[in-house]
Amino acid sequence: MTSELHDVTDEYGTYAPKGAACLLCQREIKPTERARRGYLTPEGGGKRGDMNPVYHHAQKCPPV
Repeated sequence: MTSELHDVTDEYGTYAPKGAACLLCQREIKPTERARRGYLTPEGGGKRGDMNPVYHHAQKCPPV
């Protein structure tokens, strides 16, 4: 079973915590870059309180 993405914050951007990697491109999100936050349910399910926050670049991932 795979993890599912829930509750992406589309209404506004945020900043990712230091060391957070983009869910899509797997590169570190810099402290000055805007990000979107979502939540992953753990594999095998779980309660809402068990969800883990994940981040991705707000606009689009920067070029390699």
